Amino acid sequence: MKTIDITTAKTAELVSFFNANCRKIGREPVKKFASRAAAIERITALMEAIEPMPPETNQTRSASIADSWARSEVKTARSARHAVSVGGVTYASVAKAFAALGLPANKIVRLRGQLVKTGAATLDGYDFKLVRA
Repeated sequence: MKTIDITTAKTAELVSFFNANCRKIGREPVKKFASRAAAIERITALMEAIEPMPPETNQTRSASIADSWARSEVKTARSARHAVSVGGVTYASVAKAFAALGLPANKIVRLRGQLVKTGAATLDGYDFKLVRA
């Protein structure tokens, strides 16, 4: 099967690719897609149906992650919990600071990553500092 870069292909190219391969999975050709997002979704499903990922991939990944917990340095790093200080007030976690300050929860992971990496971060005018135990 010819491959296509769905992120950079023109819509006409997406239609052409879909129509060239759709009968392999029992689908009918299309004249156009309702939207680019629909085209990407349908072509991704088409490519997965034609060349599915091996089912053991997720199992292998899960097993690898589970095995990594057996290493003491990994377990220690992943189990570490740090308090955070914002404006002189200390919170037990970044999530608790976000809740108290009314900040959006969808930014917690990125900010926590910055804190762990650099020890400090700023968001919406608040200066966060990691408090290591």
